[in-house]
Amino acid sequence: MDHLKKIFVSLVMLGCFLTSFGQKLRNVDQWENLFIQDKGLNYDLDNTLSLSKDSWAFYKLAYSLDAHIAMFQATGKTVYLDRALELINNMKNGAIPSSQLPHSQFKDKYLAWANHSNEELKDDGLEYPLYESFCWRYVTSLLKILKGSPDIINNKKYANQYSDILSFTEANIFDKWTSRGAGYIYRSNAHMTSHWARISLDLWLITGKTKYKKIFQDFDISMRSQIQVNRKTFGAYTWDTQWNRSTPMARLAKISNSSLPVQIQDISHGNAIVGYIIEAYDAGIDFNKSDIDALIVTFNKVVWKDEGSSSMYIDGTGQGYGRFVDGFMKLGRFSLPLQRRLENYNFGPSSVYNRRNQFYAYGCLNARILLARKPVFPNL
Repeated sequence: MDHLKKIFVSLVMLGCFLTSFGQKLRNVDQWENLFIQDKGLNYDLDNTLSLSKDSWAFYKLAYSLDAHIAMFQATGKTVYLDRALELINNMKNGAIPSSQLPHSQFKDKYLAWANHSNEELKDDGLEYPLYESFCWRYVTSLLKILKGSPDIINNKKYANQYSDILSFTEANIFDKWTSRGAGYIYRSNAHMTSHWARISLDLWLITGKTKYKKIFQDFDISMRSQIQVNRKTFGAYTWDTQWNRSTPMARLAKISNSSLPVQIQDISHGNAIVGYIIEAYDAGIDFNKSDIDALIVTFNKVVWKDEGSSSMYIDGTGQGYGRFVDGFMKLGRFSLPLQRRLENYNFGPSSVYNRRNQFYAYGCLNARILLARKPVFPNL
């Protein structure tokens, strides 16, 4: 009877998936076609960025890298995995000892890259933790996916790449920046610290090493105390982008006890926070379904005001650009009505900073999860 009950529930869920408000939801194949056809899917540009040995270029590359990883999870096709690994290996193979970077402020033994093209900083040749962590959080996500995918990781072709990238990441991303000082990990802004929390969470789930656990736990404790209810919209959240002086993260980041102005989280950078909370929730760590529900309300009723506009900030204020990418976009996998709404989203022209391919990739992954209740990979 239990078996028949599960079949019945699955059929009901499938029916709900196929029909939302009288119309079929876009399926995995349809999302994939949009991804393939998108003009923003620029292989030449991605190759140039990945081979540049320029950490600022990696910041830009992060969106496309993440998109290919999501497509691999949604479709199970190794063509997307191979592309993601190619981009990662291009970056990894271009790293050289910090001591050999002419203008590095560290000059140590770790493999590194310098900034050469930031629009404001120009070619200053310095090393920046933000640019590396912004991109490398997606690398550790892929490593975590591969760790949970025996069909892939048992293939020698992928096993060797997995081991090489993991070793590089542990030494030349995590150890490098933690050894240089806590201030490079515990940043003054919540979204910047969330990159390191995600990297640490992934590495802890992969390796079980306790040195990774403290960073994401510190972040989770502080983020929990940072989140406030939205007083104007029942069930919604809001938070400051800067750490409140009373939080553990503020002390770790050595925030001054002087009065800090309120700086509500902007939507563009808020994607990182939302994305991290979803990853932590999926791992069963520190965040729960109530948090996901509150983020859905925040996105659907506060941030995304109507089909033609969005707010600039998480509390609903300001006029924004509608950059719903790797964070807010993921919420569609938890809500059929929200996924339907995302299908009709007109997000404007594609650019390096707001790529449609990442949007389509997460639409595809959402569709897969809504249908099968899990991605193709990981498949443990």
